[in-house]
Amino acid sequence: MRITENLIFSTALKLLEEQPVSKITVTDIVRRCQINRNTFYYHFAGMEDLVRRLLQAKMKEFLGLKRRFRRPVTFLFYMMLVAAKYKKVVLNLYHSDMRGALESTIESICHYYAHLYMSSLQKMNLSDTDRELLIRYWKTIASGIFLDWLKHDMEYDMPHAIKRICFLMAGNKSLSSFDQVKN
Repeated sequence: MRITENLIFSTALKLLEEQPVSKITVTDIVRRCQINRNTFYYHFAGMEDLVRRLLQAKMKEFLGLKRRFRRPVTFLFYMMLVAAKYKKVVLNLYHSDMRGALESTIESICHYYAHLYMSSLQKMNLSDTDRELLIRYWKTIASGIFLDWLKHDMEYDMPHAIKRICFLMAGNKSLSSFDQVKN
Protein backbone atom coordinates (compact mmCIF):
# COMPACT_ATOMS: atom_id res chain seq x y z
CA MET A 1 0.00 0.00 0.00
CA ARG A 2 2.80 2.50 0.88
CA ILE A 3 4.47 1.66 -2.43
CA THR A 4 1.42 2.83 -4.38
CA GLU A 5 1.03 5.98 -2.27
CA ASN A 6 4.70 6.81 -2.74
CA LEU A 7 4.36 6.27 -6.49
CA ILE A 8 1.38 8.63 -6.57
CA PHE A 9 3.25 11.20 -4.42
CA SER A 10 6.33 11.15 -6.65
CA THR A 11 4.17 11.40 -9.77
CA ALA A 12 2.25 14.34 -8.30
CA LEU A 13 5.55 16.10 -7.50
CA LYS A 14 6.75 15.60 -11.08
CA LEU A 15 3.48 16.95 -12.46
CA LEU A 16 3.61 19.94 -10.07
CA GLU A 17 7.03 20.80 -11.51
CA GLU A 18 5.48 20.87 -14.97
CA GLN A 19 2.16 22.63 -14.47
CA PRO A 20 -0.15 24.38 -11.98
CA VAL A 21 -2.11 22.17 -9.61
CA SER A 22 -5.38 23.36 -11.19
CA LYS A 23 -4.33 21.74 -14.48
CA ILE A 24 -3.45 18.35 -12.95
CA THR A 25 -6.20 15.75 -13.00
CA VAL A 26 -6.67 12.33 -11.48
CA THR A 27 -6.48 11.03 -15.05
CA ASP A 28 -2.99 12.56 -15.41
CA ILE A 29 -1.88 10.86 -12.20
CA VAL A 30 -3.28 7.40 -13.01
CA ARG A 31 -1.89 7.45 -16.55
CA ARG A 32 1.62 8.30 -15.38
CA CYS A 33 1.45 5.78 -12.54
CA GLN A 34 -0.11 3.14 -14.77
CA ILE A 35 -2.77 2.40 -12.18
CA ASN A 36 -6.54 2.53 -12.44
CA ARG A 37 -8.79 5.23 -11.00
CA ASN A 38 -10.13 2.91 -8.30
CA THR A 39 -6.59 2.42 -6.99
CA PHE A 40 -6.11 6.18 -6.81
CA TYR A 41 -9.43 6.65 -4.99
CA TYR A 42 -8.63 3.78 -2.63
CA HIS A 43 -5.72 5.90 -1.34
CA PHE A 44 -7.01 9.47 -1.83
CA ALA A 45 -10.40 11.19 -1.83
CA GLY A 46 -9.31 13.40 -4.73
CA MET A 47 -6.65 15.84 -5.85
CA GLU A 48 -7.05 18.14 -2.84
CA ASP A 49 -6.62 15.19 -0.48
CA LEU A 50 -3.56 14.07 -2.43
CA VAL A 51 -1.92 17.51 -2.21
CA ARG A 52 -2.73 17.90 1.51
CA ARG A 53 -1.31 14.48 2.31
CA LEU A 54 1.73 15.13 0.11
CA LEU A 55 2.38 18.31 2.10
CA GLN A 56 1.95 16.38 5.36
CA ALA A 57 4.37 13.69 4.20
CA LYS A 58 6.98 16.26 3.16
CA MET A 59 6.50 18.08 6.46
CA LYS A 60 7.09 14.87 8.43
CA GLU A 61 10.18 14.19 6.35
CA PHE A 62 11.48 17.68 7.05
CA LEU A 63 10.66 17.48 10.76
CA GLY A 64 12.70 14.29 10.96
CA LEU A 65 15.80 16.47 10.57
CA LYS A 66 15.26 18.08 13.99
CA ARG A 67 18.68 17.34 15.46
CA ARG A 68 20.43 19.27 12.73
CA PHE A 69 19.26 22.72 13.82
CA ARG A 70 20.43 24.62 16.89
CA ARG A 71 19.04 28.10 16.10
CA PRO A 72 15.84 29.31 14.39
CA VAL A 73 17.83 30.98 11.63
CA THR A 74 19.53 27.67 10.82
CA PHE A 75 16.28 25.81 10.20
CA LEU A 76 14.86 28.76 8.27
CA PHE A 77 17.95 28.82 6.08
CA TYR A 78 17.69 25.08 5.43
CA MET A 79 13.94 25.27 4.82
CA MET A 80 14.56 27.88 2.14
CA LEU A 81 17.26 25.78 0.49
CA VAL A 82 14.83 22.83 0.32
CA ALA A 83 12.06 25.08 -1.05
CA ALA A 84 14.44 26.47 -3.67
CA LYS A 85 15.14 22.90 -4.79
CA TYR A 86 11.38 22.45 -5.36
CA LYS A 87 10.76 26.03 -6.51
CA LYS A 88 8.28 25.21 -9.28
CA VAL A 89 6.28 22.90 -7.03
CA VAL A 90 6.19 25.38 -4.14
CA LEU A 91 5.19 28.29 -6.36
CA ASN A 92 2.54 26.21 -8.16
CA LEU A 93 1.01 25.41 -4.78
CA TYR A 94 1.39 28.98 -3.53
CA HIS A 95 -0.46 30.37 -6.57
CA SER A 96 -3.29 27.84 -6.32
CA ASP A 97 -6.35 27.05 -4.26
CA MET A 98 -3.98 24.97 -2.09
CA ARG A 99 -2.17 28.08 -0.85
CA GLY A 100 -3.81 27.87 2.56
CA ALA A 101 -2.61 24.30 3.03
CA LEU A 102 0.92 25.31 2.01
CA GLU A 103 0.91 28.29 4.39
CA SER A 104 -0.40 26.10 7.22
CA THR A 105 2.36 23.56 6.55
CA ILE A 106 5.00 26.30 6.63
CA GLU A 107 3.64 27.68 9.90
CA SER A 108 3.54 24.19 11.44
CA ILE A 109 7.17 23.56 10.50
CA CYS A 110 8.22 26.96 11.89
CA HIS A 111 6.27 26.40 15.11
CA TYR A 112 7.83 22.98 15.59
CA TYR A 113 11.36 24.27 15.19
CA ALA A 114 10.71 27.35 17.33
CA HIS A 115 9.44 24.99 20.04
CA LEU A 116 12.46 22.74 19.61
CA TYR A 117 14.77 25.75 19.85
CA MET A 118 13.13 27.05 23.02
CA SER A 119 13.24 23.56 24.55
CA SER A 120 16.99 23.54 24.02
CA LEU A 121 17.25 26.67 26.17
CA GLN A 122 16.10 25.03 29.42
CA LYS A 123 18.76 26.89 31.40
CA MET A 124 17.00 30.21 30.69
CA ASN A 125 14.49 29.50 33.50
CA LEU A 126 11.50 30.98 31.68
CA SER A 127 7.90 30.62 32.75
CA ASP A 128 5.71 28.47 30.49
CA THR A 129 3.88 31.64 29.41
CA ASP A 130 7.11 33.41 28.44
CA ARG A 131 8.43 30.31 26.67
CA GLU A 132 5.20 30.05 24.64
CA LEU A 133 5.39 33.76 23.83
CA LEU A 134 8.92 33.35 22.47
CA ILE A 135 7.87 30.26 20.49
CA ARG A 136 5.11 32.31 18.83
CA TYR A 137 7.60 35.13 18.18
CA TRP A 138 10.14 32.87 16.43
CA LYS A 139 7.40 31.04 14.52
CA THR A 140 5.97 34.33 13.29
CA ILE A 141 9.36 35.74 12.30
CA ALA A 142 10.37 32.57 10.43
CA SER A 143 7.05 31.94 8.69
CA GLY A 144 6.64 35.64 7.86
CA ILE A 145 10.05 35.83 6.21
CA PHE A 146 9.38 32.62 4.31
CA LEU A 147 5.90 33.69 3.14
CA ASP A 148 7.23 37.08 2.05
CA TRP A 149 9.80 35.26 -0.05
CA LEU A 150 7.00 33.23 -1.67
CA LYS A 151 4.96 36.39 -2.22
CA HIS A 152 7.88 37.66 -4.29
CA ASP A 153 8.01 34.37 -6.24
CA MET A 154 11.28 33.38 -4.54
CA GLU A 155 13.04 35.89 -6.80
CA TYR A 156 15.41 37.45 -4.30
CA ASP A 157 18.34 35.60 -2.73
CA MET A 158 16.77 34.77 0.62
CA PRO A 159 19.67 32.68 2.01
CA HIS A 160 21.95 35.68 1.41
CA ALA A 161 19.37 38.02 2.95
CA ILE A 162 19.15 35.84 6.08
CA LYS A 163 22.92 35.83 6.47
CA ARG A 164 22.95 39.60 6.06
CA ILE A 165 20.15 40.11 8.61
CA CYS A 166 22.05 37.96 11.13
CA PHE A 167 25.21 39.96 10.52
CA LEU A 168 23.39 43.27 10.93
CA MET A 169 21.57 42.19 14.08
CA ALA A 170 24.66 40.66 15.69
CA GLY A 171 26.69 43.81 15.15
CA ASN A 172 24.05 46.36 16.09
CA LYS A 173 22.46 46.29 19.54
CA SER A 174 19.63 48.62 18.55
CA LEU A 175 18.60 46.23 15.74
CA SER A 176 18.81 43.09 17.83
CA SER A 177 16.86 44.18 20.88
CA PHE A 178 13.74 46.02 21.83
CA ASP A 179 13.57 48.88 24.26
CA GLN A 180 11.66 47.86 27.34
CA VAL A 181 8.05 49.03 27.16
CA LYS A 182 6.92 50.97 30.21
CA ASN A 183 3.39 50.47 31.49
